[in-house]
Amino acid sequence: MQDYENEEDALEEASKFFRAAAAMVSADKDAQLASSRGRMQGVLSDHYAFLELHLGRQLAQLRLLSKLRLFCEGELGAAEERTLSMSRLGMSQMASEEGTRRAHLEEKLNEAVGRIRAIQSDVGDMRHQMTELEESSERDADEDTKGRISAPSRRIWGLIQTLESELADAGVPP
Repeated sequence: MQDYENEEDALEEASKFFRAAAAMVSADKDAQLASSRGRMQGVLSDHYAFLELHLGRQLAQLRLLSKLRLFCEGELGAAEERTLSMSRLGMSQMASEEGTRRAHLEEKLNEAVGRIRAIQSDVGDMRHQMTELEESSERDADEDTKGRISAPSRRIWGLIQTLESELADAGVPP
């Protein structure tokens, strides 16, 4: 009888130990999941912040480049007229200097157009990246994470739409 009671006590002790171990494993698993979720939210928030900053910078750069492009085009038209007038009046030295200035303006215009095209390409890439990011978030993220990224996502889409609109207004073919 004593052996039976000892075995029963041992089984009860083993059962308590396994329940305690299972509770510890479960608590550790929950802590790891919470930590992983927190890291994922942090990475996702950082990614959205980067995209927003990048697109904001692209918008500012596009506005400057568009103004530069318009300036160069206007100055090239005026320089053409000045060069013709100087040539007719026999001011060859000034006409030559104006020709050099025109060449510089053409170079700057070509650079501006090239950079605007690069922004066009980048905005297309950002649109694609945001679409993939939202599909992934919709599929994999929990409700808390979705709530945290909804405002940055709306701002980013707004920037993309503004960029696309201003790129269309810039009149530079892809």
